[in-house]
Formats: sequence, C-alpha cells, structure tokens
Amino acid sequence: MVSFKECKKILNKKGVKYSDENIKEIKELLEFYAKLTVEEFYKKHNYEKSSHNVSGK
Repeated sequence: MVSFKECKKILNKKGVKYSDENIKEIKELLEFYAKLTVEEFYKKHNYEKSSHNVSGK
C-alpha cells in the first residue's frame, strides 16, 4: 500500500495542488478499485486467496 505522503508527492508532481482531503479520497478510491480488481481476478481464475500459500499446488 502506498502511504499518504507518497500519494501526495505523486498527485502534486505536475504542479497541481490537491488538498489533503482530496488526496485522502483519491487514495481510498484507488485502494477500493485495487481490492475489487484483485477479488474479480481471483473469481475469474477460480483461485482461493489462501491457495497460494499451500505447498505442492
């Protein structure tokens, strides 16, 4: 996960200045989409989240 400080650095990189509240909202939204994407990937490929830790599979 990317820290708030790193998000702020990335988002404000090109001279656009986002408020801390905007950065927090963007960060939360991107984290939500990332989690959703991973969950959908697992569903699509019929993976169990814990199956990657089982040896011999």
